[in-house]
Amino acid sequence: MKWLVVLAVVLAAGCKRKEVPYQPPAKDDAAVVALDAAPEVDAAVAVEKPTAKKVVVGDELTCALLADETVRCWGKNSEGQLGNGTTADSGKPVKVNLRGVKDIVAGPAHVCALLDDGSVTCWGRINYGRKDNLTKPTAAPGVSRAARIFAVRSASCATNDAGALVCWGDIDPSGHLRLAGSAIERRVPSPAAGLSHVVALTANGALHDDGRVSFWGADGAPKATAIRDAVEIASSGDEVCALRKDGSVACVGPSTRCAANAPKPPPPKKAPPKKAAPKKAPKKTAKATAKKPPAKAPAKTPAPNQEELPFEVLRLPAAKHLAFDVGLCVVTKTGKLQCLEAADACKLDSPWPGLANIETVAGRCARLRDGSVRCWAVDLRSRVVSAVAGVQKAALLAASSSHACAVISDGEIVCWGSNKFGALGRGEVDNSDHPEAHSVAL
Repeated sequence: MKWLVVLAVVLAAGCKRKEVPYQPPAKDDAAVVALDAAPEVDAAVAVEKPTAKKVVVGDELTCALLADETVRCWGKNSEGQLGNGTTADSGKPVKVNLRGVKDIVAGPAHVCALLDDGSVTCWGRINYGRKDNLTKPTAAPGVSRAARIFAVRSASCATNDAGALVCWGDIDPSGHLRLAGSAIERRVPSPAAGLSHVVALTANGALHDDGRVSFWGADGAPKATAIRDAVEIASSGDEVCALRKDGSVACVGPSTRCAANAPKPPPPKKAPPKKAAPKKAPKKTAKATAKKPPAKAPAKTPAPNQEELPFEVLRLPAAKHLAFDVGLCVVTKTGKLQCLEAADACKLDSPWPGLANIETVAGRCARLRDGSVRCWAVDLRSRVVSAVAGVQKAALLAASSSHACAVISDGEIVCWGSNKFGALGRGEVDNSDHPEAHSVAL
């Protein structure tokens, strides 16, 4: 009988109803589905903090690509550049309705994203033949199998897996990228005339995957240059400069910088005067009687276009990066920053004090080897360099003319500078400058 009592107790325990806390009735079927689908969250398990893979900046605008392949944007939104369907500025990151994002790029007032299916979508002041701005992500028509994307001022471009380059936005009817000051064409994606296999793009230059460099002036028509073995390019105004594998820098453009030292075509060789030979009586042979064809005049070598000739920047130590903001500067292989003197466009000044072990430069800020960041004033002659408080172990750096952001090694984003439109992600718009870095709540 004892075992029967034990069995009865066990059965009673197994049949006892589990107490469920009261839940209010759902208002509709959709709410029921949502409640059923909601996973149980253990309060003891911390919610994973979003982390960033990349940060890009525009004019008072910041966007981040997160590790989960989604995008957040914050700051100025007058032209829909936050991608949330409104034109209201935001000091808090807003989520862009995208998934599977592999890369993002930003112009002054637009953003484009490369998706995992090879398509490209953009928002902000970048259109496909329309006059209104895009406040939500809109696919670039006809763009597929994209491998790389670029943003250049008010235009964007993409290369496909075959190397073809297409551009849209501020391009002319011939498919040429236009310089600042030109009327925005807002054209649909069109093949970029004369450009292919591009791995880097600036406002007036392109770096090709074989180390060649193309350059274009006010007409937007690309021209091949004699630069080879380039690994990095930077441009300013009407000039483009390239860093080559050996650390030398070659520049192209109508600028008179170092023009006296630019390689010039050799002068044409003058033919030596011919001495009059004494006349001889022709021999009566078959060869003598045969008429010789008239001698062809030597082909004239066309004068090379000055814009297609690279020239070396004088007195330049071996460089590992270019820095082209308010003037041409280089990061030397020893990690120092040197810029061309204003009084002598071919001479570098002495290394900047307070800057050593530089890894990369963005705008007027430098990321050092230890992960700290230093920034300097607009006036290069002042040479005032300041450490940015609150930045440690920076892995990536992005900067505009008004603010800068860094991705920390753990995926955190910190920003500093102007918060006039909320580009620092501090949660508010306060129209103030903040020299110290502030963590962004993604």
